[in-house]
Amino acid sequence: MTVAAAVTSRGRAPRANIARRVANFLDRRFTAAGRLALVVASFGAAFGVDTTASLGSAVFTLGVALLAIGFVATYRTKPHVSIAREMGRLASVGVRFSYELVLTNTGMRRLDAVTMRDELADVVAIAPRKRWQAWRDRRHGRRWRRGGSIGEVQCPDVAPGASTRVTVSFTPERRGLIEFAQTLVFRAEPLGLARSYASVRAAGHLIVLPPRYPVRLFESSSGKRLQAGGVASAGSVGDAEEIIGLREYRPGDSRRRIAWKRTARVGFPVVREHEDEFFVRYGIVLDTYCANDTPDRDAVLDAATSVAASVATSLTAIAGARDALLDLVLVEDRVVRSQSGRGTGAVDALLEVIASAAPARVRDFRVFAAAACECASTATALVVILLDWDAARAALAKSLRATGSECCIIVMRAERDSALPEDALAAGVRPVRVDALAMDLAAL
Repeated sequence: MTVAAAVTSRGRAPRANIARRVANFLDRRFTAAGRLALVVASFGAAFGVDTTASLGSAVFTLGVALLAIGFVATYRTKPHVSIAREMGRLASVGVRFSYELVLTNTGMRRLDAVTMRDELADVVAIAPRKRWQAWRDRRHGRRWRRGGSIGEVQCPDVAPGASTRVTVSFTPERRGLIEFAQTLVFRAEPLGLARSYASVRAAGHLIVLPPRYPVRLFESSSGKRLQAGGVASAGSVGDAEEIIGLREYRPGDSRRRIAWKRTARVGFPVVREHEDEFFVRYGIVLDTYCANDTPDRDAVLDAATSVAASVATSLTAIAGARDALLDLVLVEDRVVRSQSGRGTGAVDALLEVIASAAPARVRDFRVFAAAACECASTATALVVILLDWDAARAALAKSLRATGSECCIIVMRAERDSALPEDALAAGVRPVRVDALAMDLAAL
């Protein structure tokens, strides 16, 4: 960054902060009628320069006087309340989400003419914006980072010491974590121009899942694969690992299989041998390696998470009927693995991992390729969701098919008319367009 650019950046931030503070002050301390009166008084000041012969000066004087009286009156109407939030843990992008706020009047006076508004905390965007996207950020970026906008709701009158429930609803606009910063409780003064408010810290968070669409995959795939040595979770679903005997420890054996009591008796390490198991196991591998210089990388990653969530929802129903295990693998700052089925956990936890997926910070694609091949080696069927198609991903697709798992490889396409290369089509790769997710997933 040059010196001039640095000075410009430092100059813009204070101006933006000042404008934001002024906007917050006007929004919080004046009602809609009060803001209208403020605008009328401003026009009166502009056109009422001659105080002896202009109606504008009279309008200005009256407007300022009313606003001043109302503003002073707000200091006797400040609400004293406590807030509790009752809501679910999961929501979906674009789907109206409702929850309840429980307001308790902790003051000595009856509360009337009260409104409330929940405010969301600023969360860093999932993918950073570029300079050529600045115009969109200035208009939508702050609201998008927060995850939505919650309007004010009217509250019924509340007696001292009493409580009331108010239903609040809003539509999440992005996936991932949405944090609630505070609840503002407003009370207007008798003139209805100004208002006082109380800021109540009521922290909370909500996980917003990406949009999900119907998809039908692997409905006829029921072949079981060998899970060497069984799985640690098998006992919780009745398929406990059967111990078939004891033997002397060999280099490479897991220490968790050491029979410590037997080892203490004989004086040398002894391990338990378990019977291998066969069961159905599905896998979802999500590519998070985004190219930094592509304009559609945010949209492509969001669409990929939507595809992964749709596939996970579909496979969960199949896995439940077949007592199967569902694995998820992706890479952020490390390899992230999640499981559901066979007593390992609910699908909600797996969907939360998908919803919070961020671009990989481990830049070596071989880390992702190794994790994907490891997942494929034990999977009956595997869904691989790639963000692009290049030589590294083509080699990964070839390695995955060599494991013997039934593979469905999906490549995201940013443009409706963009076609896959011939080598991808020859490998059986299926394109899914970002702007036609529902149609393309239904056709898989």
